[in-house]
Amino acid sequence: KSSDGKRTTIPPSFYYPNKASLTHAYNLSMEQTSRPPRVLLLSHPNNPLGICYPPEVMAECIEWCRENEVHLISDEIYAGSVYRQKRGDGEDTFVSAMSLASSDNGGGDGEEEGLGLGPYIHLVYALSKDFALSGLRVGVAYTENEEILMPMQKLNDLCQISSQTQLLVERMLSANVATAGGNDDS
Repeated sequence: KSSDGKRTTIPPSFYYPNKASLTHAYNLSMEQTSRPPRVLLLSHPNNPLGICYPPEVMAECIEWCRENEVHLISDEIYAGSVYRQKRGDGEDTFVSAMSLASSDNGGGDGEEEGLGLGPYIHLVYALSKDFALSGLRVGVAYTENEEILMPMQKLNDLCQISSQTQLLVERMLSANVATAGGNDDS
């Protein structure tokens, strides 16, 4: 409550990271630990409120991370669970960090393999939330950083999901979805 006893609503934008707040946190870490922070982890959309960072906020975080050589991990596990698909201005509520950081969107020089995210932008996603499949333990970690990719591939050798689960997920994700009043010919 405010000093006059009335309730005050704090808009979500007050919580959004920006270059100034990231730089302040970076400098504070350097003062307190003498080490630079190495990772910025963003839940996008975040949990538990499902608030999506606007594309300009995500783009600012991506730019800051690249400039400061800090790894940005965009945890997009709730990407398909966005209730309001459009913002008030008609723009999409959720825009993936992958599309914002890709070389097609100014993220790189176009010479990279993959999407051109570069060495500092990474994405994680899983089927557990959007598809209510937590028991299947199926997810994605995407990076173009070779120093991270190789150990992840080695770890994957020890943690593979079963071929039955892979087949189920492949069929589920590639199945034709019947539209209202339509027929499913699959």
